[in-house]
Amino acid sequence: MTDSRIQKITVELGERSYHINIGENIFDIIPRELKQLHISRQVVVISVPPVSDLYFETLNEQLSEDFDVIHYNVPDGEQSKSAGIVELLYDWLLENNIERSASIIALGGGVVGDLAGFVAATFLRGINLIHIPTSLLAQVDSSIGGKVGINHRTGKNLIGAFYQPRNIFTDISVLQTLPAEEYICGLGEVVKYGVIGDPQLFSMLEANIENILTKDANVLRAVVLKCASQKAEIVSRDERESGLRAILNYGHTFAHSLEAYYGYSGLKHGQAVLLGMICANYAAAKLKILPVCEQERIDSLIMKMPLSLPANESPPDPDNLLALMYKDKKVENGQIQFILAGKIGHVQSHQVMDENLIKESFEYLFSLDPVMPAK
Repeated sequence: MTDSRIQKITVELGERSYHINIGENIFDIIPRELKQLHISRQVVVISVPPVSDLYFETLNEQLSEDFDVIHYNVPDGEQSKSAGIVELLYDWLLENNIERSASIIALGGGVVGDLAGFVAATFLRGINLIHIPTSLLAQVDSSIGGKVGINHRTGKNLIGAFYQPRNIFTDISVLQTLPAEEYICGLGEVVKYGVIGDPQLFSMLEANIENILTKDANVLRAVVLKCASQKAEIVSRDERESGLRAILNYGHTFAHSLEAYYGYSGLKHGQAVLLGMICANYAAAKLKILPVCEQERIDSLIMKMPLSLPANESPPDPDNLLALMYKDKKVENGQIQFILAGKIGHVQSHQVMDENLIKESFEYLFSLDPVMPAK
């Protein structure tokens, strides 16, 4: 049965293919879609208090006739992506006699999706995973493609797996309750998709940035569809990041070092990506990979969004940030791998051998007025 409210995107992975269902006010379709997966009645919803307070009751009402639902809230924030929280979840699942045929629903943003996905991938050697992404970042990026994981004290997402969901339900209407800071985080990933492979999307963002910042529903739906379609195509062609999928890391190598510097507290992932793209653009321009006019165009769009680092007496030490970079997953043979833009719509992998250029890229970022908060 078709539903005119829903637009479906398929992630093509053979027997493990799945749909991304995109629309507004679509919680009512979830029971019907889940029954088509022939899963058991046991459903575990993992969420965080701000999200579950808004949406768990509605979800439970929809599911309760066909499924036996239990619910666990983890603390809100990046710190929940830890081995300690995973251990607590394992204990709770075992106490509730959760079976291998059960399903975990990740109701929340990127942190919940990564954490719940990792638990689903590892509990009883793998149980069903369903995503209901409630942040823009999760809707356009993190819920799609099966990258799940937790952080280690020395770096972000160092412990994880590739584990695809069975289905994704992307309800655009929930973005209206998303805090402004979280919404800007998602826009970091949206800009990324424009730069790495979709000049039309980038032009749409430039032309509609005011409507996007005010969460215009029609523009948002078009943006989410474009980004989700691009991510689905990339994942379908390169599921395990052996080649093409690496382009999704544009801006992320710089971003992850900033996140680690602040202890994954006070600087959210999407904010760090926006800042990391500015660094990457500076390095690419200095290497004469990216024309300065393209650098200025990308940075101009980014700078239309609220940007700042956590309040501090002085900017981070670039030497410390460089040291953190060497602990990133993308280091190969002791060399840091960067995804750098050559123009809007095209990026490439590049080893930056010049450590001074990397540090200079951070220093350029810290020189920008909106980035460093007033002392």
